Amino acid sequence: MQYDGHVEAMGAYTPLPHVLMTVAAAMAIKLGEQNYLVNRQAEIGLGTYWKLGNKWLLNGIGGAGTAYGERKESGFFSSGYNRGNYQKLFGQAGLAYQKHKGAVGITYRLGRIYYRNIQHNDSRPIPLFRDTRHEYSLFYRHALGNQQKWYVQSILGLSLSSLRPSDDNYRPFASDKWFAAGGGEYLFSIGAVWRPSISARKSQ
Repeated sequence: MQYDGHVEAMGAYTPLPHVLMTVAAAMAIKLGEQNYLVNRQAEIGLGTYWKLGNKWLLNGIGGAGTAYGERKESGFFSSGYNRGNYQKLFGQAGLAYQKHKGAVGITYRLGRIYYRNIQHNDSRPIPLFRDTRHEYSLFYRHALGNQQKWYVQSILGLSLSSLRPSDDNYRPFASDKWFAAGGGEYLFSIGAVWRPSISARKSQ
């Protein structure tokens, strides 16, 4: 099992009613020498949001991103090393239930990842390949104080790859691609959310 930590920042802006613009950047923190993930990535998105009654909020976003990654894993069941660049296209949909001082919701993201210049183990290159990922997440957000500008938020998620490892001699890169793509991954995060315009919107 491999553990890693991430620092992530994201911004969202609505220039027009029902129009949503997002930008995000993340960096993985190296936590060891034998098992680690180093990652730098950025993405932009454009989408929409709609209120369903007084409590529910539906949103959809599509976008693109780019990243650099380096992974090393040393274990009884699997081991390896790779590094390289990749780009992604994604679409996601989310549904949130808004409470008096917070919200709870779910998000599904479908991503198409394009891996380029991947070096595996003994520096031999892996041919260009693609991966389709399915990502599911559940979040809870709670306001700090009565002004409802600062929130604490926690997220629990799961990311699944469409690739599978293989011992087939006619598919020599199948397992290498599966390792480079990360297989299945769990996610847990906790952070802070700042919503500076919420008071102004409530007064409209």
